[in-house]
Amino acid sequence: MFFRRNVLAALRRRILEIANMTKQSLWYTVKYLFERDEESCRNVLRIEEESDRANLEVIDTTIEHLDKHCVRGRELREFLMLMEISAIFERICDLLEKICKMKVMGGDIADSIREKLIWMTKRVITMIEFSENAMKEEDVEELKANLERIDDEIDQLFESCKEEIIEHLKGGGDEHTYANLLYVIGYLERIGDLAAKIGSRLIYIYEAKHVFIK
Repeated sequence: MFFRRNVLAALRRRILEIANMTKQSLWYTVKYLFERDEESCRNVLRIEEESDRANLEVIDTTIEHLDKHCVRGRELREFLMLMEISAIFERICDLLEKICKMKVMGGDIADSIREKLIWMTKRVITMIEFSENAMKEEDVEELKANLERIDDEIDQLFESCKEEIIEHLKGGGDEHTYANLLYVIGYLERIGDLAAKIGSRLIYIYEAKHVFIK
């Protein structure tokens, strides 16, 4: 039992490290979009590789431990859900890599769109931080409500940003930049959905019930 708790604690620490890498990657992605900073792009690509390796470590550790020990109840839920949470973070880093590889760079992005993109990024990071705190405190009582509230804000920002981008396309804005920005905001909205899914997996660990956070 003591050994299993040590393994779980190590897995939680590793996932919190992946969460921190993911937050860094979000900011590097925004900096690359707005400042044409190639170093930020390289950092996003580096973090994607690191998150992939870290996710594989979590998978290998979990499978190896479950293969050797008979684990039931909450500990079994936690082993399996931590493995899935790790994979979700890795997926978020994949999407950020896609954004950087699109080469959506330019100083012609309207300030109002820049502000909305930054705000979407901040809200996604807040969602990740809510889940980080829930994991550290082992308390998910308010997690669902908090994540749903922020996810609604991200959805509203997505719709507002999409409308403005379309207006710029109709008004003769740079087609390459604004068309690709439609993909960027779509990826950020999807990342918000994935951040909500992390919360639902934590609730399953601690409360043994499935919830859908939308």
